[in-house]
Amino acid sequence: MSPSLPPVTETGANTFGCKINGKVWVPYYPCTDINTGGTQIRYNIAPLNSNSILPIKFSLIAGNVNQYKYGPSFFNFIQGTSGGITGPGDIKDSLLISFNATTDPSGQGLEYDQSGSSSNSFQITKIDTVNGIVSGVFQFTMYAYTTPNAIADSISVTEGRFDVRIANYSYCSH
Repeated sequence: MSPSLPPVTETGANTFGCKINGKVWVPYYPCTDINTGGTQIRYNIAPLNSNSILPIKFSLIAGNVNQYKYGPSFFNFIQGTSGGITGPGDIKDSLLISFNATTDPSGQGLEYDQSGSSSNSFQITKIDTVNGIVSGVFQFTMYAYTTPNAIADSISVTEGRFDVRIANYSYCSH
C-alpha cells in the first residue's frame, strides 16, 4: 500500500511528511535497523537558553529506510543561525536544509540542498510554549551538485508538513 501524507495538524502529533517530485515521502525506519545509523524521526527543539522560553533552537532529522529510489534517504533541518526562533513565520534563511538519498543501485548517493529560489519556504505556523508544540509547512526546490557550478540533479519538495513537540525526541517503527 502506498503511504499517505499525515494531515496538517497543530497538536504535537509527532508527524512529518511531504511530496518529492509528486510522490509521498514519510519517515519510516524499523527499530531493528536503528543500529545501522538510521532514524525515523529525531529532533531537538528546546529553549535556546535557560533564562527564557523563547527563542527556541530547531533541529529535525527524518529518515526512510527504502522509500526513495534505491535505498535510505534523510531530511536534515538544522538551525544555522544563533538567534533562535521567536515566533511563527518563514525561517528558511535560518536553517541548513538538506536531503541525502541513495540514487543508484550501487548504493551511491547525492546530497541535495536548498537553493536561493524565491519559492522556497519553511513556515512555522504555530509555536505553543505552554503545551510544547511546534508545527509548520514547507516547500522548496533542492539541487545536488557534482562541482560547485554543475547541477547533477534536482528535486521538488511540496506539501511538506510537520507537527512536533518542544522536546529532545527520537522515534522508530516497532
